[in-house]
Amino acid sequence: MASPAPPRWAERLLERALPAGIVGAELRGDLREEYARARARRPTWSADLWYAWEALRLIVHFSWEGDGMSGITRDARQAVRGLRRSPVFTLVSTLTIGLGLGANTAVFAVLQAVVLAPLPFEQPDRVVALREVSLETGEGDNAFSFPQYEVFKASQRGFSGLAAWQVHQPILTSDDGRPPQRLRGAVVTHDMLPLLGVAPVLGRGFRSDDDKQGAVPVVLISHAFWLSALGGDQAVLDRSLRLDGIAHGVVGVLSPDFEGETTGAGVLPPATAQVWLPYRTSSLAQGISVGGLHNVNVVGRLGEDITIEAARADVERVMAVVRAGSSSHESDGVKVVVSQDVVVGDVASTMYMLFGAVTLVLLIACTNVAN
Repeated sequence: MASPAPPRWAERLLERALPAGIVGAELRGDLREEYARARARRPTWSADLWYAWEALRLIVHFSWEGDGMSGITRDARQAVRGLRRSPVFTLVSTLTIGLGLGANTAVFAVLQAVVLAPLPFEQPDRVVALREVSLETGEGDNAFSFPQYEVFKASQRGFSGLAAWQVHQPILTSDDGRPPQRLRGAVVTHDMLPLLGVAPVLGRGFRSDDDKQGAVPVVLISHAFWLSALGGDQAVLDRSLRLDGIAHGVVGVLSPDFEGETTGAGVLPPATAQVWLPYRTSSLAQGISVGGLHNVNVVGRLGEDITIEAARADVERVMAVVRAGSSSHESDGVKVVVSQDVVVGDVASTMYMLFGAVTLVLLIACTNVAN
């Protein structure tokens, strides 16, 4: 009766790792006999595991210590000796590969941050930006007036919600003698954060009552501003900030994960925004009813089961109503763009080309060094 055979894959590894000739053959024969005895005393899986472990021990021994050193180890040692004999070549090779790796890593880091990383809100592929364009050419990338935004919000049927915002830089003053400070901020409609699926880490967001004329002025602050200007005060919700001469009660602190937008594409308030104010209680409230001021950025979230094409058709319908109601808008059109496309724009193709170029340079450098 033939003795049981050990795992074939382990035997093949041993054949490649052990020295050729009598020494290797005897070691494999002894191990096979031990495996047969192990099979007689224990289950097959246990004997196979024992054989694999013993084979691994022999492979490691002869790869790193024995005369039958593996090809990989031998090549590595020969390469080290060769580099020691040619220090100039070693230096040039190290610099070449180092520069290639550094450039590759730097470009990929930018690619990850700008193109691959998702925008800092819920389901960014469902969030779109509305921009005003020329009806005749379809060109342009302009903001809306606040009255236009209100018409869109009241008449649209393709979005679960629309929100508006614009950049604002209020003046912060205090009673302790410190000089006035211009802050970076934004005014927003009360439904901006719920539309994005963003919640404050402390306190609450804006309510509809906060965004009405005559409401008590309130403010949301960024996490960075809370730490740097207010020392991370846990009682910040009991404090107020005097902005543009008016006291605003702090109602919430935004999450550190929500940084706003870094590209200036107009989808979100900028990442540098320190304070967020409701539209109708800010110092900009008097100008929002002026139809000629096109400084309002509009964002929306697609409704359930609504495609981007259906949303575009819907806003074209609403824009036709706007044009019919005002001669000043008779040449205006509208476009709907997915937020990620607005933020990335033409940068994506450029970044992919740049990443491909530096990767090719790295491969060429490695090939030259290998040769």
